[in-house]
Amino acid sequence: MNKEELRDALPELADLAGPAQLDVEGIAQAVRRRRTRSGLAAGAVLAVAAGVAATAAVLPTGPAAVGAAGPGEGGEPTVIGVPAGAYTCGRPLPDKQASTTVNGITLSVSSVRRAGDGTGPAVDVAYRADRSVDGVGVPPEYLETLYVKDGVVVGGGPLLNRPGDTEAQGVDALGHPVRLEAGVPKVEPLGERNTLCGSLTWQQVWAEPERYEVVVRAAVPFEPGAPGGVTTRLLEARSPLAR
Repeated sequence: MNKEELRDALPELADLAGPAQLDVEGIAQAVRRRRTRSGLAAGAVLAVAAGVAATAAVLPTGPAAVGAAGPGEGGEPTVIGVPAGAYTCGRPLPDKQASTTVNGITLSVSSVRRAGDGTGPAVDVAYRADRSVDGVGVPPEYLETLYVKDGVVVGGGPLLNRPGDTEAQGVDALGHPVRLEAGVPKVEPLGERNTLCGSLTWQQVWAEPERYEVVVRAAVPFEPGAPGGVTTRLLEARSPLAR
């Protein structure tokens, strides 16, 4: 079958296939078993497993992102669907079309608690949706959590470049099930984000916490047939840093 014949047959094949079914646990297991050295291949695994043409949901929209926070089983990092662009010490947050609510899913910071004088806060976020959601997202430990002072990045992670480094970033984080009930918040503890830029210390931060802000950014969970379709916009939640 040549390309033209295949294109003409696609509508009929789609009718025969019926509605897409998303086996979230199956996708998560398959991705963990078959993470590859290619970000493109990893994106294809998730898209094919979901039964839809959705590579835009799992591939970066700019230059190829380089993994910075954890290699896959093959020893190389895997790219996930976060628009390329660096979070860099001493620079403002990059504009990644981030907002609190995208496609009916809302992200908020539900808790910021001081864990100790020499460490960062314990941060929890909450997802809330205007409908039931059964999708695939990013594990909590990989949600980008940044500390900002006067609009400038001063710490955070897991993706954080040193001053002057503007290389794109990515992490090995495919296949985390996200299940939400309509109107019911789902709280996710994010774990530690202790890295600070330059010579800044947590003792200095906690001496004047009112000058700092916590910003969390996350890819929108992928779900077949979601309102608004596939998106590369990010969810963003903000909160003052508490004592």
